[in-house]
Amino acid sequence: MARTPEDVVVPSGGDVYQAPLGTILPTDLTTPPPSPWENVGFLSDDNPPTITGLTRDATDLFAWNVDTPLRTALAPAAPLLQMELLQLESEDALKLFFGGGLWTPGTPPAVDKYDAPDLAAPPELATIIDVVDGSKLVRMMFPRTQTRANGDIALGRGAFASLPIAMSVLTPSSGSWLTVLIAPNAPATLQAEVPEEEAA
Repeated sequence: MARTPEDVVVPSGGDVYQAPLGTILPTDLTTPPPSPWENVGFLSDDNPPTITGLTRDATDLFAWNVDTPLRTALAPAAPLLQMELLQLESEDALKLFFGGGLWTPGTPPAVDKYDAPDLAAPPELATIIDVVDGSKLVRMMFPRTQTRANGDIALGRGAFASLPIAMSVLTPSSGSWLTVLIAPNAPATLQAEVPEEEAA
């Protein structure tokens, strides 16, 4: 692997988008992705989008008469996307956290009303995580995820009320479970140093 500084990514932020299951994934880095992709809103900076569950536990299998394993059995991976939504008053955030529900908009002075659904199977959606690094964008696309609540709604003083959610990454009907779009690196602008004797 070549040591290419341009390949290093230091996230400075980003966005998360979701669309109905079966939505065609973008083939470019147009921002934001076109409809029906929708931004899930503001996300916690203390608990930014994180991809977990990629480590596969390994079990070494031994024979009685040798000290080193003959085989290794790998447990299945269980990729999981985790993040915290900050817009507690948003219809989309509430429906993602509770798995649906009924939103009734009100015209002032009437209030908006949200009724949570019965506990049921959470919705399956396609998900995109855009990771921004300055002028660089990395787009991670998951064609099939299942979004659900993933923790408590903390209502403490002096902090954002947040809705922690998780998205299980499921096997799609076709194609890869993860596709990453990366813009080609710009040509390097730094020149290699020329020894003084050569420069003379």
